[in-house]
Amino acid sequence: MKKILIFILGLFMFSSLVSYSAEVYETASEDFMNAVKTLVISEAKSSKNLKAYIEKGVEEKNLIFSVKIEKEKMIVKDKTGKLLYEKILSKNVSNSFLPFEMKYQEIHKKEGAFEYADITYLEDNEKFRIKYESKIKKTSAKTKNSDFVEVSPKDMEYKTLDLYDKNGKLLTKQEDIGNKTIVTNYLDEGHKLKIIYNFDSNLTTGNIETWLDKTLLSKGKMKDGLPHGEMKVYNEKGKVTSIINYKNGIQDGVTKDFNEKGKLIKETLYKNGVEVKR
Repeated sequence: MKKILIFILGLFMFSSLVSYSAEVYETASEDFMNAVKTLVISEAKSSKNLKAYIEKGVEEKNLIFSVKIEKEKMIVKDKTGKLLYEKILSKNVSNSFLPFEMKYQEIHKKEGAFEYADITYLEDNEKFRIKYESKIKKTSAKTKNSDFVEVSPKDMEYKTLDLYDKNGKLLTKQEDIGNKTIVTNYLDEGHKLKIIYNFDSNLTTGNIETWLDKTLLSKGKMKDGLPHGEMKVYNEKGKVTSIINYKNGIQDGVTKDFNEKGKLIKETLYKNGVEVKR
């Protein structure tokens, strides 16, 4: 059973799991967090109550609030749950977010700024929860005009996020170390599938490895988080069973299959994910 599982994962995991990882990452990414904070700041310009609360939190270096967007309505509450602000948003603004509720905290310390978020969101009528934590480098942990800290990937010292389903079951654990390494763990039925992304200095290319429990499944090159170039697939004994060529996450080029003794037994040509008969 394990051999079959490793074989299947080795061939098909990237098209589904990498895509899934990207969706999860995007929900709690710097872009998402910055978009929510930018929206709150923008709305604070028309609300003395909300503006005063944010400015006080920033001044005290400990800002806590919650924000909810659902059915074009935005609701912001303070750390005690007291209503600070509510508004009907335009469809363009509300449609740029999945229905969500986020509890947010930003703390400034000598060693840098820390962000914490507990996000509940709906996707395809399914409820998910993300717990997020990050540390921003001290040199980058500055605010502008009494706003929140501005974050870019290069500012991040570390970031972690845990994804849970509607029943509270942990689905994935993701850890970003600096801005060059991402480790994502998928947990299911007693098994742990781990994907390790090691980015080059350009933050777009690098190496990718996948592990099932303590067994290396595959390793190879990547581009923009997707397999790109040669990928080697291994069996549970650490022997190469296949060498697959990818282009932007899709099989493209010659795929070589080997037996347990390392002898080449088959070559198959793929073009844009489709087998080409020769």
